[in-house]
Amino acid sequence: GDGSGDEATEKLLAEIPDMYRKPKMTMSHIGLSDFDFGKRNSTPFAGLEASVPNSFANPVLQCLYFQRELRTVLVEYCSDDPNCLATEAGFLFHMLDQAQGVKSRNKKCEARNLLRTFRLAPDAQALGLLEPTQLEPDQ
Repeated sequence: GDGSGDEATEKLLAEIPDMYRKPKMTMSHIGLSDFDFGKRNSTPFAGLEASVPNSFANPVLQCLYFQRELRTVLVEYCSDDPNCLATEAGFLFHMLDQAQGVKSRNKKCEARNLLRTFRLAPDAQALGLLEPTQLEPDQ
């Protein structure tokens, strides 16, 4: 090769089965808004929108969603507290449940409210777990 390690990297990547490789996505001139994510998701489940602030937390939220007992409790819970993480998680999990009935191949939900609520939690602020955003005025 050219000494940059590209050949070694390609050799290592060739050993990874296709189903575990990060898919290559090509965007059109209008970005991802016309990308067909349904081609990559053959399950009845919706994905979480990746273009919202702090969306790196999405995989953890999806793992929590698949904890049946936790999901059941949170979906049935509702608090009057506007900064209640359990209530926001319940709303998100309810949306993910409802999305299973949608006949679209491009199903996705946003965790924006839950992530905002989590970001505003004193413990999360003290630990610096989530990045502040300029789009949310109630910091």
